[in-house]
Amino acid sequence: MKVAIFTIIGRGPGTKLQNYALQTYLENVFDAEVKTIRRRGYYYYPLTFRNSIRNFSIKDFVRYIIKKSFRIGVEDEKRIQGNWLDFDYNINYTDYIYKRNSGAIDAKLNNKFDYFIVGSDQVWNCNWYPDINYFKHIDSKKCLSYAASFGVYDINQEQADNAREALNHLKGISVREDAGVKIAEQLTNKPVVRNIDPTFLLDRENWKKVAKKPKNDIDKNYIVAFFLGNISKERHDRIEKLAKENDCEVMWIMRKEYPLWEDFGPAEFLYSISHAKGVVTDSFHGTVFSIIFRKPFYSLNRDQNLQNMNSRLDTVLNLFSLQDRHVLDENMSANDFLFTYSASIDNVIKKERESAKKYFERMFR
Repeated sequence: MKVAIFTIIGRGPGTKLQNYALQTYLENVFDAEVKTIRRRGYYYYPLTFRNSIRNFSIKDFVRYIIKKSFRIGVEDEKRIQGNWLDFDYNINYTDYIYKRNSGAIDAKLNNKFDYFIVGSDQVWNCNWYPDINYFKHIDSKKCLSYAASFGVYDINQEQADNAREALNHLKGISVREDAGVKIAEQLTNKPVVRNIDPTFLLDRENWKKVAKKPKNDIDKNYIVAFFLGNISKERHDRIEKLAKENDCEVMWIMRKEYPLWEDFGPAEFLYSISHAKGVVTDSFHGTVFSIIFRKPFYSLNRDQNLQNMNSRLDTVLNLFSLQDRHVLDENMSANDFLFTYSASIDNVIKKERESAKKYFERMFR
């Protein structure tokens, strides 16, 4: 059985890790041959002269020659890419490259795969991707979603019209958030199921196998601070204070403002969380991997000029009865930070994995 995955591909550890997780799960459980549809992006290639010609504009070359800061930036980029390219060897990509931001993939792929899966992550975020009918030219009997996310609580009428066509083309509809279930059920009469993020389909031991120690690891106890949004001075100081009160340092990862950012790709991200005393994050997958590795954490609201995307956190925290881990900055407390996970977490994950397996078994008939 040949399966194609269509998902977000970008430089974010969550996007890579959920992609790897779904691929690995389908290979291990269903003995599938899985490939991810490659999307256009220079970071899939080593930063060589030939690939630079392919991806850099004439303006970029002029800047490289006359501007030292741009040359430094390119060298920094080359170092960063190494970690992401290393992890990309874990993911099987198609030779075909999808060169658009949104819209349908090429019809010529129809005969190359038995099934096409869209998801996981925010593949249906209509604010980012105006046209989410990716499988428009593919036989609908082959098309399904898994833990696909709208990323928001609701969508407008124009977005709904486009999404309706996309969802009605699918054989099976699986979404990641409770809010996504509500949106999808308003757009189609087809059954809609909620499934857990694919990262939970793999156990901790599997994740530890692909984790990699960063070059500049902190030998002392540390708290990981992983943020995708802005970090105000007040937020920064509160996190530093939280760490100090727990006899820890703060490992600020994947931020240009902090010294360790170049040393991290998805594998280093996994290692840092698995070895941390705790985590503070505004990231969905920062929260997810805190749970997977059973690390104490605080999930903070993201400081970013975007539509509220907390629906993702709401679902996963409600699922595991961890709602109290989502706090306002001023409510972070050193006394409440460290906690012991309930044994019921394992039962919830087991149940969710069974649900995912049953869904795929129905789809692959």
